[in-house]
Amino acid sequence: MKRKKKLRAVTIAGVTGRGETKTTAHENAVQHLSRIVENVKIGPRIEVFRDYVTLVWPSGEVWSTAMIQTPDRPVKSGSTIGLPTTTGYSSHLEAAVAARNAMAQMAWNHGVDDDDAFVEEAFSGLPPAVHHESRLKAEQLRSWISWQRRYKAALDAGLSAEEAYDRASLS
Repeated sequence: MKRKKKLRAVTIAGVTGRGETKTTAHENAVQHLSRIVENVKIGPRIEVFRDYVTLVWPSGEVWSTAMIQTPDRPVKSGSTIGLPTTTGYSSHLEAAVAARNAMAQMAWNHGVDDDDAFVEEAFSGLPPAVHHESRLKAEQLRSWISWQRRYKAALDAGLSAEEAYDRASLS
C-alpha cells in the first residue's frame, strides 16, 4: 500500500493552504485568499420572488443564503430564526439560483393556475451565466410541483397520506 505524503501547511492572514512543499502550500493559501477577496468584492445580494426575500452573501470562499422575509414574516421583524438558511455554494450565482428555487417552493400553492408561467417568473432576471443551471433548477421545480399536484389528487381521491405519497412518487 502506497503511503500518502504528509502535506505541509502554511497560514496567511488566518487562511491555511496545504501542499506537498512549503511553496505549494503557500500558493494554495494565496489561492484561497484570492477567492475570499473576490467574493468580498462582489458583496452581498438580495434575491426577491413575489413576497419572499433572500439575502445571498459571501462566507469566506463559499456563498450562503438566508430567507429574510416571507408574506407572514416581514423583513422589519429583524430575525431569520426558523427561516431557511443554507451555505456551501461555490458562487453567488449558484446561491442566487438556489435561493430563487427555495422561494418559489415556498410561494407555490394549488391555487397557481399556470405552473409554467410560475416557474418562468421564479427564474426570470438571472444573468445568462447561470442559464444552464437555472434551467436545471426550473425542471426540478416543475417536477416538484407535479409531485405536489399528484399527491393532492391522491388525497382528494380518499387515499391515506402514506398511500398518496406512494402514488405520487410512482407516477
